[in-house]
Amino acid sequence: MPELPEVEIARKLLTNALQGSTICNILSNEDEIVFQNTTHTEFAEILKGKTVQSVGRKGKYFYFILDSPPYPVFHFGMTGGIAIKGEKSPYFFPDSTDWPPKYIKFILTAKSNTNETTTEIAFSDPRRLSRITFVPSDPLSHPPISKLGFDPLIQMPEYDVFVDLVKKRKMPVKSLLLDQEFSAGVGNWVADEILYHARVHPAHRTNMLTDTDIAHIYAQMSLIVKKAVDVDADVERFPKNWIFHVRWNKGKKGDHMVDDMKISFETVGGRTSAFVPLLQKLPEGSGPPPPKKRKNETEKSSQWKKKIPKKTRSKRKSKDDSETEEESKVMDEKSEFENSEDDFKEPVTKNKKSRRKSAPKSKR
Repeated sequence: MPELPEVEIARKLLTNALQGSTICNILSNEDEIVFQNTTHTEFAEILKGKTVQSVGRKGKYFYFILDSPPYPVFHFGMTGGIAIKGEKSPYFFPDSTDWPPKYIKFILTAKSNTNETTTEIAFSDPRRLSRITFVPSDPLSHPPISKLGFDPLIQMPEYDVFVDLVKKRKMPVKSLLLDQEFSAGVGNWVADEILYHARVHPAHRTNMLTDTDIAHIYAQMSLIVKKAVDVDADVERFPKNWIFHVRWNKGKKGDHMVDDMKISFETVGGRTSAFVPLLQKLPEGSGPPPPKKRKNETEKSSQWKKKIPKKTRSKRKSKDDSETEEESKVMDEKSEFENSEDDFKEPVTKNKKSRRKSAPKSKR
């Protein structure tokens, strides 16, 4: 999923291509999931003839300020992106060499009001998890953007305010960083990078953090985001000692190392987290408490074991274990698209196995 640095690069590209230009044509494709509270045809009708005054961003959302409302607001989801015809796309966006790109939601043609050159921009998304909607006035004053927390790049709070925001919460620090109502735009890889350089374990509970821990997190949050944006989110230009370069290797054979130190992977708050145990230690008593079993569940479990023969019980355990592993895989696949943006998730349904009724015995 494009995180704050990648979306900021998109904003810069769109600003250079569209600011001061008039939208003269839009080709849009029907998609009732991506287009929210509007249709693809209405989207095209509203934008056609409008002049783009500026392109704004907060967190993972970006928006157009036009010469008159309403204003469109966009979110890339997990696999959305933009491409500009004739320009090389960043690695995380669709390739612009084959035009138009696949899975387009719309292609926008704009004409510059200064030199009359035209620009074509495509918005595509193969998995249909992106979102496009309209707001009636200032996008910062309306949901979904109005519900977001501070943006680490453009509005990092004062340190004392940041400390209060952290200490009033009781959760794993990784979960807090991913909460978009706390810090808008921080996703899985940015959160891992912040905590690695701050030397804080991702499962460390926020109410157990020391003042030094919080100070390190505060400093690294600004540094990591700013550095990623300064190099246009180009991974080849990221510092070599970033955990980013090896955090994607979970499941591959061999040890995963950064600065000659082993990386471990752990699920924290339902998200896969990469960290270095040698540097990111979890003090005793500062991690999540062990889950408590309810009395009724314990009694039922013991009754179940009494009623079911040993062989059946072992088969049942094997089946449950395999289901748990499968659920874990599904969680990892869906983990990059997450956080507080539950509207973007589609429900998952399981097919129930059909049961045959045994035929009644014939009476003689």
